[in-house]
Amino acid sequence: RAMEATGKRVRKETVAVYTVDSPTKKEFVIDEGKGTKLGDIPNVEFALSKIKSDDELLKLVHRSMYRTPGKATVIKKNIRAFSGFPEGFDSAKTEDLFNRAFAATLNAVLDLFDLPRGVGEEGKKE
Repeated sequence: RAMEATGKRVRKETVAVYTVDSPTKKEFVIDEGKGTKLGDIPNVEFALSKIKSDDELLKLVHRSMYRTPGKATVIKKNIRAFSGFPEGFDSAKTEDLFNRAFAATLNAVLDLFDLPRGVGEEGKKE
């Protein structure tokens, strides 16, 4: 027995089981501090230009400044725009971040910002 074809088959519609609302992302805002922007300091600008933007050191520095690791595409731009912590900023988290870091990492941060290593006389930079 042959079956008769009467046309296209009727497809069932898909039923959405659930919907996911994407969380609204907060706009990243750089608050102005009282100091000079890091990008305006020639030695810091030079050191930043020598580091790749996906380097872990830059993520640590960005996290200490802005509480977020930052995207590799804008991490250097944000670090250059940093001019100090805003009024009322709680620096306890930043201190804790650097207290847990290794000495080599801390020395790399000091070199990045052209700061002297060590304490007292041994910390003088030529």
